Amino acid sequence: LKGGGGACVAPTPLDAATRESVVSALRTSPDQSNPYVRDVHITGECAAELDGVRIYGASVTVDGVCWTHTHDDNYNVYDLSYWTVAHPGNNFISPNPIQAFAEADDVNIRFRSDHGLDRWRVNKRNFGLVGRLGDAIDFAVLPVEVQTAEMASYFGAAPLPDDGEGFEACGSPGEEANTPANAHRYGFKVYDYFEDYYHTYRPVSTTRSYKSMVHNNIAIAAPDQLRQRMAFALSQIVVAAAGGDSDTERWLAYYDIFVRHAFGNYWDILKEVSYSPIMGDWLTYTNTRSRATSNKFPDENYARELMQLFSVGLWALNQDGTRELDARGQPIPAYDDLDIITFARAWTGFERQAARQNLEMTDGDDNSPNWIDPMLIRPHLRDALPKMDLHDGYIGDGVPLCADLPPRSFLRVGARFIRRAGLGKTIGADQTVIVLQPRPASSPLHAALCAPSAGRCTFPTTLQLATNLGCDGSECGLSHVDAVKLVDGGRVAWYEYIRVPCVKMAFYADGELLYSSYRVCASHAEVSAADGSQAPQTRQDTDELLRAVSPPPPSPSPHPPPPSSPPTPLPSS
Repeated sequence: LKGGGGACVAPTPLDAATRESVVSALRTSPDQSNPYVRDVHITGECAAELDGVRIYGASVTVDGVCWTHTHDDNYNVYDLSYWTVAHPGNNFISPNPIQAFAEADDVNIRFRSDHGLDRWRVNKRNFGLVGRLGDAIDFAVLPVEVQTAEMASYFGAAPLPDDGEGFEACGSPGEEANTPANAHRYGFKVYDYFEDYYHTYRPVSTTRSYKSMVHNNIAIAAPDQLRQRMAFALSQIVVAAAGGDSDTERWLAYYDIFVRHAFGNYWDILKEVSYSPIMGDWLTYTNTRSRATSNKFPDENYARELMQLFSVGLWALNQDGTRELDARGQPIPAYDDLDIITFARAWTGFERQAARQNLEMTDGDDNSPNWIDPMLIRPHLRDALPKMDLHDGYIGDGVPLCADLPPRSFLRVGARFIRRAGLGKTIGADQTVIVLQPRPASSPLHAALCAPSAGRCTFPTTLQLATNLGCDGSECGLSHVDAVKLVDGGRVAWYEYIRVPCVKMAFYADGELLYSSYRVCASHAEVSAADGSQAPQTRQDTDELLRAVSPPPPSPSPHPPPPSSPPTPLPSS
């Protein structure tokens, strides 16, 4: 419902029971901070229509404020950058009807009355949801396309200093730089101007045939025919329909998942498919948020299809493939509606990565969405509560508690580090990140990550410790780190510490507030374990990040390997 100043001039004459339910829902809703709009869930007696009076669009006065029932998406704030080039009407209307709103300094988009609401329902997935008018939003959880330097400056998001460090950028599997000398054998969009596409090469065919030409020529002539046939069979099971789409690269990149894993583990296929922006768009879980951040139940589409079409199917089966039967001789369903609702929470927080170079420009210069790189997960938008599996267990069962991991696990044998571009140019003030800068002269961790050659650090792409390392300086006061900043003279490299899979308890007796704006609770033991006191807020570190009393360093003897176990269920909570 949306609120207005003062009491309603003409309140809707709802029946007493319905009005009382609406008033109660407004007063008890946890969504109280927004002055313009409030999402409510009515649990009491409520009549959609009684004696000709409808609740749809009804107005009621609550505590001196007029509240009017409105559309779920009214007052939502969207980023329409992508829609300015993807809107179908662009080919017929000039100037661009979507850009016209911004060019007129108008922030309200008006949905045309001659458009059916089905257009809105289908197309709004192309809009980046920022929040609702009146919401306080952390810059770190904005859609990646909105997190520009200009936006950060406008809203005063605290930037991290630019140290001028370089970084290593990794493309998608098998991606290479363009080699013009090899010539171009297939169409590949490089620019979009209204209905005309400019390609690096135009074969004698329609644009919609490019992807099938590539597939057919490779699949027919390839020496590994069994792999090609297996990949085709898998693509007919884990389906994402291209339809009449004239794009080339993104569909070939999706198909390559099955080529790579044709003789591998089906779990690996489902993992890559689940992170694919193609599947996220096809089964509509891209940009789905937890109920805690959206006040809506998560999209259930992928949760249902993943079980029904891609894995277990509708019925529980015996080892010989026949259906399991209950005591009455009836087939046993493999899952029910509650399983779908629970699994839907596992697919929250997924977003496409930002646009970048060396990709086919499907929707115009610098505006094409990234359909190639795996989606990223926004922790603040993800459902953080426990999720049950199909056998009354929980995702994460059999995985150790994070609180029970050995202290300073980042210095123990098996610890993994991956080189990254950095913490980013801007990080929200409420995001807790523990960053360590080891001392070059005395830290064994610095020496291991540096991997010096000819007096200079080589900065390896990945590193897994082969033995326990002793702690040095502030390292000894840390129980856990998220990132390591390595300095070699004027050169800087950033590494992410990949902690072993572990779980945190969702409910505990010693909870305390960790993030002030999100009101996220955490166990006092976990909060204080980071540095012996309150976990620090996001900041760039130095050796003075933590000044704690140094306990004895860990023994350099090898740490016993963990017991073997099957892969952690995807994704972990």
